[in-house]
Amino acid sequence: MEKQNLPARRHPRLLVRYMAAIALVGFALFLTLSLQEYFKNVMLSPLFFCAVILTAWYGGFGPGILAGALSVAAIEWFLSYQVVALERGSNEI
Repeated sequence: MEKQNLPARRHPRLLVRYMAAIALVGFALFLTLSLQEYFKNVMLSPLFFCAVILTAWYGGFGPGILAGALSVAAIEWFLSYQVVALERGSNEI
């Protein structure tokens, strides 16, 4: 019997790790947006911290960095505008 090629065998596992990073950050974003209705004055960014920690634990350094970058982008894109909009008066918008 011939041995399987080791790098080709590791490739799907590496892809799963990076997909887990994207999925966990997406799940954290979904939970954050869903729970904002109930917790109006609370920033729910600890859910993103949990996503980054779980990704780094499961996937390692590279997927952890990806999860961190995606979390920062998601917070800036989806959540920071709402906080800034609350600080401004209606005549400033």
